[in-house]
Amino acid sequence: MDLNEPNPAPSAFCQSHPILCNLLARARDATVAPMRRMLRSAGLSEQQWRVLRLLAEAGEMEASALAEGTGLLFPSLTRMNQALLRKGLISQRRDSRDRRRQRIGLTPKGRELVRAHIAEAEAIERAMRAAMGKEDYRRLLVLLERLCSAKPAVEPPG
Repeated sequence: MDLNEPNPAPSAFCQSHPILCNLLARARDATVAPMRRMLRSAGLSEQQWRVLRLLAEAGEMEASALAEGTGLLFPSLTRMNQALLRKGLISQRRDSRDRRRQRIGLTPKGRELVRAHIAEAEAIERAMRAAMGKEDYRRLLVLLERLCSAKPAVEPPG
């Protein structure tokens, strides 16, 4: 494929094999779109909701584990945590065993916010599962977990 052409024609490979990144982005949009109304009413971004929800489910955790569990880059999580701290939704403290590490947890206000919206979020997730079918939904989760832990066989150049 000559990328210098003004409108390069898609290769036969691209026509028969959808670009994974594009499909994942579309899937993310399809799963987040139904949540946007709920998130607006809660005054949260989608990323903030992921942080609060994981903390509600897992309890207090180390900041790097929280970044990994939510799929956020550590610097992005650090900036977001400042906003969540200002809103009084999370607490942050130094780890008692390793003072270099930060532990993040929900405050009572954060727990209440999650509690106020969790039923709607779970209903949206149930509707997505029902639309896909229970087995396809389960298989999708397994495949996505496998993709997240996969190491490429070929390292990209550079």
